[in-house]
Amino acid sequence: MRRFCLCLLISLPALLAEPAHTTNATVQHIGASVDSPMLSTAQIKRQVSNDVTTQKTREFASWLNFATVPDAINLVHGLMDDPDMVPAQKEAIMMRLTHHLRSSTPTAADRAVIMELTGYESQVLTQHHEDPHYTQPAFNIAVSAQGTLNEWRFQDINAGLNGSNIIQAWDNADVIDRRNILAGLRNNHMGTARLVDIQATAMQHRDTHADLAATTSLTLGDIQTAADVASSATPATALSMLKHVASTDNQFTLESSVDLLKAISTHSDPAISGLALNTLAKRYANPEAINTLITQLPDPVNGANAAMTLATVLTDTQINKLQAQADENDHMLQARIKLIRQLHEEAR
Repeated sequence: MRRFCLCLLISLPALLAEPAHTTNATVQHIGASVDSPMLSTAQIKRQVSNDVTTQKTREFASWLNFATVPDAINLVHGLMDDPDMVPAQKEAIMMRLTHHLRSSTPTAADRAVIMELTGYESQVLTQHHEDPHYTQPAFNIAVSAQGTLNEWRFQDINAGLNGSNIIQAWDNADVIDRRNILAGLRNNHMGTARLVDIQATAMQHRDTHADLAATTSLTLGDIQTAADVASSATPATALSMLKHVASTDNQFTLESSVDLLKAISTHSDPAISGLALNTLAKRYANPEAINTLITQLPDPVNGANAAMTLATVLTDTQINKLQAQADENDHMLQARIKLIRQLHEEAR
């Protein structure tokens, strides 16, 4: 097998000696030479053919199915060093390869190639899209390769999760893998049956694993259970829940949305609870939320945000009534009401 792969390496320059394709980029790592070519977008397009890039990428990926890890690395280096291809052609193929392999079940050779490309620095530079005095790599190969590794890591961590192992997997996971687990749960990546299984286990450990319980419940549309654990979730998970329920395309009923936002509004993190109250007041004109915001007006931390929200939901009559009922000696409250009136009038 090694002999077969090395033969492919020997023939690679000739097979890939046609033009390839393009993509915009940001920054790479390993060290572009000081004389790296600076090309315009038009020049890159003239040097690169999308059809040829697609064809050569598929050939390269096919060869990786037969390659050992050392031979896979040699194939990449053979492409990098091919003297018969201009840098834009080679980098277009490498860029496309990082995307092509992302959706596959990776072999050891695939992983080796993508890992190698995470350290690649583009040799093809183009004018920075924000400042013409600076350059940027034309092909974001290193970052794209890292994105492929991240996607594979996501697939790996979520592949075998179920109710019997979710707690151990969560406890053993680092911050990145916990995010991957939650992303898999939010996207229903595991299927409904496994989500139900995981939710049941997570609810048995709700005091210590509220993030799992809240996320699976929300994905399953079990708003009551999600509301029960929302206040115990971490701020990041609570914010994710808030964004989901506040999005215009959520499938929840009005009552369910309000119930969940009320639960999130009791979160210990004042920023999270404040966002939930603001959403309840602005989007749903919820009386309880509006009253809670009014009570927060004298608060030195939350009062200003409460005033800004109330300025958008209260009428002139309600503001006048609030002014009339306010304690004249409460200077902070009086200042907040003045702010409400000012913002309300500016918004006319």
